[in-house]
Amino acid sequence: GHWEGDALVGRIRTVDGYGNAITNIRADTLTATGWPRRGDYRLRLAGRELQVPLAGTYAEVAPGEVVLVFGSGGYLEVALNQGDFAAAHAVRPGDRLELSPLR
Repeated sequence: GHWEGDALVGRIRTVDGYGNAITNIRADTLTATGWPRRGDYRLRLAGRELQVPLAGTYAEVAPGEVVLVFGSGGYLEVALNQGDFAAAHAVRPGDRLELSPLR
């Protein structure tokens, strides 16, 4: 990812078999910003602006809620708990996203 103003800008690298959108934003990039590892973020993706929590696991949000988690590969994932995020939001590999913490 790279910076544009106060937003971290990245891309969707791939969509896994569950419909989770895996980004090119690494956990250590977020840690280096000093941004919280838990809490609400503003996510701009696929023409929408969403308020999404960054959590440790999918289960920290209700079924059908969007959540940000760091996957086993160390990259930020955008997911729908018990759902297909990419299909629900028409997200494809290569799509741009912008992330910033809600203050």
